[in-house]
Amino acid sequence: MTRKRFEWKIRDTSLVLGERTLIVGVLNVTPDSFSDGGKFLDPDRAFARAVELEEEGADIVDIGAESTRPGAARVSEAEELRRLVPVLKRLHQRLATPISVDTYKASVAEKAFELGAHIVNDPAAHFDPDLARAVMHGGGGLILNHMRGTPETWLKLPPLKDVIRTIGSELDASIHRAVRSGVDRRQLAVDPGLGFGKRKEQNAVILARLEELAQLDLPLMAGRHASTSWRANRPGD
Repeated sequence: MTRKRFEWKIRDTSLVLGERTLIVGVLNVTPDSFSDGGKFLDPDRAFARAVELEEEGADIVDIGAESTRPGAARVSEAEELRRLVPVLKRLHQRLATPISVDTYKASVAEKAFELGAHIVNDPAAHFDPDLARAVMHGGGGLILNHMRGTPETWLKLPPLKDVIRTIGSELDASIHRAVRSGVDRRQLAVDPGLGFGKRKEQNAVILARLEELAQLDLPLMAGRHASTSWRANRPGD
């Protein structure tokens, strides 16, 4: 089968998606993330790791300054910026690879775009109504993730009865909210949110049936543990 080709608009350039799977290198500047928490809190070490990810072939470097592991507590805007800004300042115009920032806060997104970020990876799928407007003004890409509840409540949530249908329907609603807020559809991508309020067996179902989310007609990202990979429209090809 032929994959659909997308040109994902991210600021003053576009990423071509669909010709091959793109790889997103994850860099957490947090003390408590499940994969690399605490390793890259120091801005210089974070800078070196971002450069290393680029050299290893990452097509995008995604930086997170607030953990989304199960049970993680929310952090303040000030704390998120304290962790993130020094890293973005060091990386500004130093990477050829586009930078994505993992945040649901509009103010953090605005600062990230100011410091050269190309993409906002929203783990809460437009949780902050001002976030879409920040993306619109910044002209960057926006990844809408599917999340049930919050990290504090995930372990208490019951399983979804129809996981793919629910994810597809709720992502579609997030897409419409973002577009109504002024974001160009060409700036959007979606992520089914593996582990974000889903149980282990449901994550397996999501991976097995990713292709069904092609009906959303947007680029699709699937995050698995410490790395994420991109497929455009036909994730099973």
